[in-house]
Amino acid sequence: MGNLRSEEREELYKRLEEAVGRTAAETLIGAIEQLIARETARALSDHLRTLHEVVERILEGHERTRETLTQLIEAQTQMGERVGQLAEAQLRTEERIERLEAAVTQLAQAQARTEERVGRLEAIVEQLAQAQARTEERVTRLEMIVEQLVRTQTRAEERLERLEVAVAQLAQAQARTEELVKQLAEAQARTEERVTQLEATVAQLAQAQARTEERVTQLEATVAQLAQAQARTEELVKQLAEAQA
Repeated sequence: MGNLRSEEREELYKRLEEAVGRTAAETLIGAIEQLIARETARALSDHLRTLHEVVERILEGHERTRETLTQLIEAQTQMGERVGQLAEAQLRTEERIERLEAAVTQLAQAQARTEERVGRLEAIVEQLAQAQARTEERVTRLEMIVEQLVRTQTRAEERLERLEVAVAQLAQAQARTEELVKQLAEAQARTEERVTQLEATVAQLAQAQARTEERVTQLEATVAQLAQAQARTEELVKQLAEAQA
């Protein structure tokens, strides 16, 4: 919604002037524009509420990202695949932040338009103040409308402050996410270093095992030779025993 266009205002003014006179027509035109401005403020309030819900969803998504990071740290055996998931979640977070920035930009533009309309409203209020002697009752209604607009503006400023706090919290959560990723990368590096050392130890054990098997083979050959020698010795002893008998 916005203020009346010039041609609409002139047409409406002519009809009101014919019906109720110039002074009343001016007052009615001002009241109509005040109602339009109030509807604009209500629309802005709805926009702020929607933006607050978006921020809450972003925070919920970021909490799920932190849970994913915790699971990644506990399951380093699936490090590569989990880090890929973390990168995708980070991209989604950045996309949501970009959408939030766009929403904040739109909110700033809407605020600028509101201030422009408030400027026009102040001009209308000044004109009505000049006619205060003629219509005190109409000025009273105008003051009530202005008061409502002030309350609406106050609520809008309060919501903007809450939005700023939420954005700051989101930035802090983003910093914690980056710190977790850094810790995860360091843990992965330490794991790879230990795996490298373990591979070297296994290679040494394999070489030692090969040497052991070679020595066992030689020992088996020696035992076989000893067994044959023992058999020949027993045969000789038997022959000597028979000869002695």
